[in-house]
Amino acid sequence: MGRMTIPTTRPVWLETDDHLIPSETATAGQWRAHQKRMPRDRDVDQFVRIANRLGLADDVPLLQRLRALANENVTCLPRKNSR
Repeated sequence: MGRMTIPTTRPVWLETDDHLIPSETATAGQWRAHQKRMPRDRDVDQFVRIANRLGLADDVPLLQRLRALANENVTCLPRKNSR
């Protein structure tokens, strides 16, 4: 997996099907739903791209996981595909 940059800007609120969610606590699935509803935003696209590359489930809080992985003592190894 190549090195990916976590965007420095992000929306404060994410719009999903029926409500607004603070981006700080939003899950990967809620980021994906926001990406589908709203016009293209490069930063949102990058957050979703990172979540997809890491193979994060929809119920994982995205920003908390990215902060944990950004720690210099943490290494994330790609999943081995079972194809």
